[in-house]
Amino acid sequence: MVKNACGFFVNGTFIEAAEGDIIIIGENVVHRFVPKEDESYVRILQFSLKVLLDAGIPIKLLKAHIPAKELDNVPQAGGLIKALFEMIEGEGRVAPEDENYFQQSMVCALYCMLAR
Repeated sequence: MVKNACGFFVNGTFIEAAEGDIIIIGENVVHRFVPKEDESYVRILQFSLKVLLDAGIPIKLLKAHIPAKELDNVPQAGGLIKALFEMIEGEGRVAPEDENYFQQSMVCALYCMLAR
């Protein structure tokens, strides 16, 4: 999630993100952050797709840019996604070998919400 404006290059395409937008970058995708302000903040969640596969969740290509306005169109989505980010962060680093099943389930829930 982005706080304050921030630009991103993802696979050579420039994305201008506003506060609350979500940028999704897949594995092995070339990317770069381009802060627009001194106080830009980007919340980063990095996890192995193995977490999803182990849970039996089929992996599909997600949109690279989900604007906050889109999230607002789905009742309670923004609040749920923010809560999931905070719960995942509260658990520490995401890694399948850690056997933190609670955290892994939150990652799966977040992915499913974003895929919707």
